[in-house]
Amino acid sequence: MTNAPAPSYKTSTWFWVCVLVLLISVARGIRMPGNWAYTHFLFNYEAGFIKRGLIGEIFHALNPTYSNNHLWFTFVNVAFFIAAISALLYCMHTLIKRNSAWLIAASILFASSLSPTYLAHTIGYFDIISVFAVILLTQLLRAPYRQWLFLPVTIICLLIHESFFIIFFPLLFVHVVFFQERRTKKDRLLLGSGYALLTFSIAFLLANYALLDSSGRLALQGHLEKIASIPLRLDGFSVLVRHIGDNYGIMAPSLFSLWPNIESLPVTLPTAIVLNMLIWKIVRPHHSFQSTLVICLASFSPLAMHILAWDTHRWNALMVTTSFLNLCNVARHYPAPQIQPPYPVFVLIIFLNGASTIGLFEEYEVRQFPFFDEIYKTIPVYNTQQGSYN
Repeated sequence: MTNAPAPSYKTSTWFWVCVLVLLISVARGIRMPGNWAYTHFLFNYEAGFIKRGLIGEIFHALNPTYSNNHLWFTFVNVAFFIAAISALLYCMHTLIKRNSAWLIAASILFASSLSPTYLAHTIGYFDIISVFAVILLTQLLRAPYRQWLFLPVTIICLLIHESFFIIFFPLLFVHVVFFQERRTKKDRLLLGSGYALLTFSIAFLLANYALLDSSGRLALQGHLEKIASIPLRLDGFSVLVRHIGDNYGIMAPSLFSLWPNIESLPVTLPTAIVLNMLIWKIVRPHHSFQSTLVICLASFSPLAMHILAWDTHRWNALMVTTSFLNLCNVARHYPAPQIQPPYPVFVLIIFLNGASTIGLFEEYEVRQFPFFDEIYKTIPVYNTQQGSYN
């Protein structure tokens, strides 16, 4: 008795479905970069070496005239966002080409989630660059270049934002230890240990010692206020004088409070769980229980940010992003499952993703398809109660 051939799925059709669903998700949360992101974009090394100053220093060095221009800042960060979304679409296309119903369903599930919505809402934040960097190292580059660039790109990302170590580094560590080609298990473990130790040391030094004192902060703040083209978020400068212990001290009183998570975990955790169920199915035949567990736990690394920063919904949304990136990574190295996925579960979660909201910044709200409310807001004199123009 021969096995029945695996069903063939139309790659282009399902990919364009993912594109459409992803664009709707992006439209639900997209906005132009806000003042907080603009303030951090201007950080540079004029007052001394500081954390989060690399991007501002690069653009200031290239052209001081344009580096503080808000229009230029918006253009640059929209370009970063387009690059990240294009990279995510490449990942979806790669998954769909594997001709697995599980991977196709997972791609649509991620596209419908609030992860793209939150990424679109945080244009200008350094998370966008980090997402692109992880995809670059694990998906876009060929193996020889990838192995040489792992450490330099990681250091650059840490200099851009030290939280890269907590949010995204576990994905890269898992890749180095479990998925490096042409290396023995012992070599991968040694390489991963050295990579982790060096990366942790840099992140720790940045978070605790690449800081300004009060006078340095005021000097940099005053200088940037003078050259900025729009008002800055002055509270954004507080990160330049706080080390890890300060952040933990701020968060400690509410650390075990579930209330801030109630709004966003119910609409992000189900998607993350399903994606990691698929990761488990792919990885478990090739690795021990403990190794498979470590690989899956890397997906949930953004949740550790709850002990250091307030942006509760942001961390929960990024958990879905890291889960999808983890899935793309493991699917690249191991055969895709050819069994049929639980379609009712996928349909239910996709429906909930589309019908749900999440807490955004600065009193913004998630828009709902087909976005009639936003269309009405563009019409100056439209009386919604009478349903007519005045």
